[in-house]
Amino acid sequence: MKRWLLLLFALLLIAATRLWNAPQVLVEHQFYFVDADCYSRMTRVVQVVAHPGLILRHHDFENWPIGTTPHTSAPLDYLISSLTWAIGQIDLAGAITPVLLALASGIVLWKWAGQFRFFTQVAVLFLFAVSPILVHGTVFGRPDHQALLIFLLITAFATEWELQKPAPPARHIVLLNGLAWGLALWTSLFEPAILLGATILLGIAVQRRVWVNRSRAFSALILGLVLLLALAIEHWHIGPLPTGPLFERWSKSIGELTPSGWFSATYLGWFSLAVVLLPLALGWIALRGKLPAAYHWGGLALLTWVLAAGAARWGYFMGIAVLFCLPIVLEKWARWWVSILFFLGFWPVAAEWDSRLWPTNEERAQRAEQIEDYRELRQLCEPIRKLGGGVLAPWWLSPPIAYWSGANCVAGSSHQSLPGNEAAANFYLSRFPEKAHAILTERRVRWVIAYEPDRVLSTASSLTGVPAANNALAITLYDTPSRAPAYLQLEKETQFFRLYRVKEEN
Repeated sequence: MKRWLLLLFALLLIAATRLWNAPQVLVEHQFYFVDADCYSRMTRVVQVVAHPGLILRHHDFENWPIGTTPHTSAPLDYLISSLTWAIGQIDLAGAITPVLLALASGIVLWKWAGQFRFFTQVAVLFLFAVSPILVHGTVFGRPDHQALLIFLLITAFATEWELQKPAPPARHIVLLNGLAWGLALWTSLFEPAILLGATILLGIAVQRRVWVNRSRAFSALILGLVLLLALAIEHWHIGPLPTGPLFERWSKSIGELTPSGWFSATYLGWFSLAVVLLPLALGWIALRGKLPAAYHWGGLALLTWVLAAGAARWGYFMGIAVLFCLPIVLEKWARWWVSILFFLGFWPVAAEWDSRLWPTNEERAQRAEQIEDYRELRQLCEPIRKLGGGVLAPWWLSPPIAYWSGANCVAGSSHQSLPGNEAAANFYLSRFPEKAHAILTERRVRWVIAYEPDRVLSTASSLTGVPAANNALAITLYDTPSRAPAYLQLEKETQFFRLYRVKEEN
């Protein structure tokens, strides 16, 4: 009975931590998603809802008019679309989907951790519920593929734990293992592929006999069938890895691609001081007790720890690996001081939540200004929706513009949109109207949006490596619309934005 009560409490805590930002996402009955990539995902969902069965292999709404061939895949599109068809509200479906995936992940963890002591089960669920990086991946208003990956990889790891036991696993465990890995790879061929490869190599090195049996063969068969289905549906292509100065400059502005550092405050805030010491504890257990699971899961935790130190996007997967390491330590050292250390180690997490739930006045003002920006931008999209045409805007504003207006944007938030981002940056940096007009003509632009020039020019300079001049076009369009080039006509003006229509040539 107490384990069922634990499940209920855990689900309530998971929901509460994922909904902490609801007042920032739902403002006056309108939804504002957490970041730009979410709007790109929801633009895909709009098209899928309008055309059931559609598989989007090309994006016209970014890097217009060339478009992009993205790595984004269909599973999350259809998960959100199915929820949209069920509840009839697309914004709500997109906002609530990551929360539902977090709740499903909690149920999987509760079921898996039920084989251990009650305290261990509590610790696993509590860590998943409150870890800031795992909350961020499944937070309300963030319909991104990380939420689905977190659920699928938790399922894959939970079934991996069962497959590594000496006794033959149940058939449904083997089936779930193959499906979870296959769908994770369908969702993204990057992080899950590395984690699967590491799991196989560590498993063979530590427990070779467990990895050569019928269960593994059946799981591999299911995984292969899922990948064949994905290939048939998505028509995957292998493109060149993004490189070059443009990509390097752009990646420095993307939080998930920046290094986290080994012992930074953010790193500790993700989990706790005790968890940072977890690899050392696992190493001690492995050496003293010759416990294969300690080698296996400790190796995965160490790998993801190293990867997360180099790129913050790996923090989600380090969190998952840590969850599956905890029982090894807590079960091996069933001592009262371990329990105390575990909860004392959450002090950095408590500090992180304190800053989120009770932000400073400056942080409140910044968020209020951001919401006001988006409200004005949403209004600015009305004439664009009515008349259509390509839009040139700063790259971080382009995905919400594409979503709210249904128009195609020159810039975008993906690395495939970098040529369009560069074109938009060169337009705002331009000092010569003729060169700026050539960009608009080449990119088939009908609308130009001017925004606060300091941020536009600093971002454009960081992207292109070109310093901003005092007479850059971004300044003219925002500060003195009357001096705009003759081919631009001011259509609408708000406190933070100027909307220009490109005049048609006679």
